[in-house]
Amino acid sequence: MRIVVKLCFVLVLISFSVNSGIGQSNIGLPIIKNYTKEIYDAGLQNWEIHQDEVGKMYFANNDGLLVFDGVNWQKIQVSNKTIVRSLLIDGKRIYIGSQGDFGYFIPNKNGELEYHSLLGLFPAQNQVFADVWDMVKNDSNIYIRTTFAIYLFDGKKITTLSKDKIFQYLGKVNDKTYLIDDERGMSVIKGSRIIPLNGAANSLKDKFVSSILPFSEEQILITTYKHGLFLYDGEKLTSWQIAENKRIISNRINGGVSIDDNRIALGTTTGGVFIIDKKGQVLEHFNIKNGLQSNDILNVFKDAAGNLWLGLSNGIDYIETNSSFSIIEPDGELRGTGYAVKIFDGNIYFGTANGLYQATWKNYYNPFENSRYKLVSNTFGQVWGLDVHKNELLVGHHEGTFRVSGNQAVQISNLPGTWKSIMLKESEDMLIEGNYSGLNLYEYENGQWAFKTKIENMVEESCRILAEDNYGNIWVAHPYRGVYRVVLSEDRKRVKEIKLYNSKSGFPSDLYINVFKIGEGVVFSGERGIYEYNSRKDRFELSPTWSEIIDSTSRVQRLIEDKQGNIWFVIDGEVGVFWIKDLGVEKNLQKQIFPELTNKLVGGFEHIYPYDDNNVFFPLERGFMHFNPSKYRSYDSLFHVHLQSVRQGDTSLVFGGWSSNFLEKPKFKYFQNSFTFMYSATDYSNFNNSRFQYYLEGLDDDWSAWNDKPSKEYTNLPPGDYIFKVKARNRQGQVSEIKSYEFEILPPWYASRTAITIYGLLFIGLLGGLIFIPRRQFEQEKAILKLEQKKTLQQQEDQHQKVVEENQAAIHQLEQEKYQKEIHFKNQELATATMHLVQKGEFLNKLQEALTRIEKNAKDPHTKKEIRKTIKLFNQQIRIDEDWEQFSKHFDQVHEDFLKRLRESYPQLTPKDLRLCSYLKMNLSTKEIAPLLNISVRGVEISRYRLRKKMELESSVNLNEFMINF
Repeated sequence: MRIVVKLCFVLVLISFSVNSGIGQSNIGLPIIKNYTKEIYDAGLQNWEIHQDEVGKMYFANNDGLLVFDGVNWQKIQVSNKTIVRSLLIDGKRIYIGSQGDFGYFIPNKNGELEYHSLLGLFPAQNQVFADVWDMVKNDSNIYIRTTFAIYLFDGKKITTLSKDKIFQYLGKVNDKTYLIDDERGMSVIKGSRIIPLNGAANSLKDKFVSSILPFSEEQILITTYKHGLFLYDGEKLTSWQIAENKRIISNRINGGVSIDDNRIALGTTTGGVFIIDKKGQVLEHFNIKNGLQSNDILNVFKDAAGNLWLGLSNGIDYIETNSSFSIIEPDGELRGTGYAVKIFDGNIYFGTANGLYQATWKNYYNPFENSRYKLVSNTFGQVWGLDVHKNELLVGHHEGTFRVSGNQAVQISNLPGTWKSIMLKESEDMLIEGNYSGLNLYEYENGQWAFKTKIENMVEESCRILAEDNYGNIWVAHPYRGVYRVVLSEDRKRVKEIKLYNSKSGFPSDLYINVFKIGEGVVFSGERGIYEYNSRKDRFELSPTWSEIIDSTSRVQRLIEDKQGNIWFVIDGEVGVFWIKDLGVEKNLQKQIFPELTNKLVGGFEHIYPYDDNNVFFPLERGFMHFNPSKYRSYDSLFHVHLQSVRQGDTSLVFGGWSSNFLEKPKFKYFQNSFTFMYSATDYSNFNNSRFQYYLEGLDDDWSAWNDKPSKEYTNLPPGDYIFKVKARNRQGQVSEIKSYEFEILPPWYASRTAITIYGLLFIGLLGGLIFIPRRQFEQEKAILKLEQKKTLQQQEDQHQKVVEENQAAIHQLEQEKYQKEIHFKNQELATATMHLVQKGEFLNKLQEALTRIEKNAKDPHTKKEIRKTIKLFNQQIRIDEDWEQFSKHFDQVHEDFLKRLRESYPQLTPKDLRLCSYLKMNLSTKEIAPLLNISVRGVEISRYRLRKKMELESSVNLNEFMINF
């Protein structure tokens, strides 16, 4: 039966109403993570813990200040390299109280924390002291406690408020600063005044107060080292007698913290951590036996997510007290694999590889109860499944089938390897059971189930996965062969009909075929997608309804429907649920994934037991996971990405990870072009592994793919401006903000802007000299030549007038001399101009080739553009100098209309051919002609060959001599 769905695939936080069961139970233990001295690489003892606004954790350690960002630990020592006892974070300043010193860390211009001691601000007579044990900020004042003095730091100076007493405690609760000393008992500090409280509080002076915590609107909770707990309402001090009071007091209370409105964590010196509620009931107890590294708790801190950090005498522990997940190991130190869970008849049962374990199902479990879980009799060994039929709990066991009542089990079948049983729809007094080698039949007789027979004609096959459809067909899936459709006889004692369906019947392969009972029908999964059986075609087809919900390329490992109709799933290793909301005509589906459980369930035996709105159980490879959906948070307000460091080359640190208001964009020399970027994300959950994306603006085209590597290296970066960007994503799909680091790699001096400007000016100057100096010389020589010609002509005219009567022979001789002189001058002019053109052409060609090579090798786009402009100017100048008309006019004057005669004799010659002829007439070599024609020497040879063909000259005729004599 198909359901009409409106898909809305979003990760949202679902709110539940408690409508069944007993609500939240403390049956499991929160997840604990241990950080040893070897992991954080610092001293054993950790005295105080704080967290900044972006989620980084800070620890006062024997070796200095410890910082943890979720991935990396960093140790920073104070100037005198002593023990750090206390911490206070105030904006960018991290105040440190250590042995004999008080000061603060603040980022420098490179983003590294630098220590600034304020010891010199103490009064001169008080600058020698042992330890700064506590620091409290109230308004703009910071109060400082040493063993024998209290000081006030107002941001500029340090003054002594009180001394020469033993000061036990300094703390802040509800905007009030409390002080305990051995004379006045409890006082309140206001500004620079210490105001003792009334006589009742005075009785605390000899009880060694270890912490003061908020309790209610009227009361505060006061913990003492060995005198127990007290409630104080401003007038009356009352001893608070709670459950396990003697046990807690005997272990010496070292401090405490409020977890939420109802829970309080107390750290002790010998007994670990006790979590109590405000009714005085001990909810949980953590010590070495259940996961802590030490029972000596120096400091208890609650982070912004509501989880606990413990400063220990030998390490640091993290407890997810605010998590919706908790661990159950019912078989204790055996820590066997979990397979099945069932709550029945006031008990909870856990089926493990080591047997069936039972505990009373209740809202509260005393953490000091010696044996919460008991092995059910006769069940030691492998338990495969738990089923309840007609108010009877049946256990599928390696050794057969058992009936369980309380803590007792009775075997009702010794056929080995029981997997699962289902009650037949049309015969509710009959059960079909699958085991290692087939199917068995049970009947309900005299108020209990009894084994009847092994069903005949069934294949000898493991029948672990069973479901009955609406037509009475029994579907038996085998993960590696296919799925059998089994039709039983009317008495259910034998198989009437059986058929195997696999890749030949519509499935993508024979692997991973499964069958699930959902609603009133059954659905099937293969290696990919969800399938339905088409009885008309006797084949399997992809389900169009389920394909809209689940990608048809995904492998569905498990589907389980709960009492409210929600579908819990395991798909491609991911665990989640489709919450179904009934909107009348339609069903609204909302998908939620729990990444904490990805790939954590038992492969091939994935199971989920959704008991009610507050209790869901998951068998794991080691034990079980308890999950309370109503507490689940899919969004972490303190999930941030951190750029931890930037190193230039392998070792040189250029950015230390802390932002600074005066951080300037760094500039690196062109050979300092290799960088390593280290980053992390504040995600402290045991199960959550962050993924990162990075992008180097100025080099990369786009963001990288998501990956789990917390670093990125770049080498041989070219000169330019860059911005490195990084962001993180947790396994809930939440993406952090972007952190960036901007920097510049300078070009080498010979490729700098200044150098390029100088090159440009030199090129322009050189180009101007090449263009204008020869032109000016040419014009000057031409003017001188004209002047000389004019003078000569005038002299000749005058001479002609004087010797007009002389004989014609003398006049002819004079005219010949004049003609020869003119030819001499014009030849000199042509030779000079031609040689200038040859030399200039050769120089310009070489310069043009050099510029072309520089342009090819240049990396800077601006430099390339400027060089191309210069090459274009050269090409234009070459064309300007080639003034053929002026040259041909002078040439014909000197060589008796050589070009005119040549055009008349050979009209097929082009202007280029005529130019070649004129240069041959001048007896120039091929090498000298090439730059004049702006072609190569090879091009001149080709032009000579084509000219000879056009003029139809015999090969025996020398072309140069022909032109000279023409």
